[in-house]
Amino acid sequence: VPLLIEYFMRYKAERPGPLTLALSGTGSIPLPSRDDIVGLGMLPRDALTDAYASAVALCQLSLNESFSLVLMESWLQSRPVIVHADCAVTRGHVERSGGGYAIGSYE
Repeated sequence: VPLLIEYFMRYKAERPGPLTLALSGTGSIPLPSRDDIVGLGMLPRDALTDAYASAVALCQLSLNESFSLVLMESWLQSRPVIVHADCAVTRGHVERSGGGYAIGSYE
């Protein structure tokens, strides 16, 4: 999450606009106090499905995933995903499916 927030803030500094980063789930990482970064907390299943459907993309930049159900749930809503290239599992899912992008850095 810290890397995602860092990349998002950098992107918005370079390209101002209406894009919002919405984060669901629980965690101990404090979020910056900004109107364009929203912590949704734990969502019930139907609200989570709606969140996937309304997203531009799902970003999963974790380096340690064993399957990543959230990728599959995002694809069920026809949304692309962005994953970290250094996570072999999620990179493999993206490469095999063509359902998103694997990135190694902000550039």
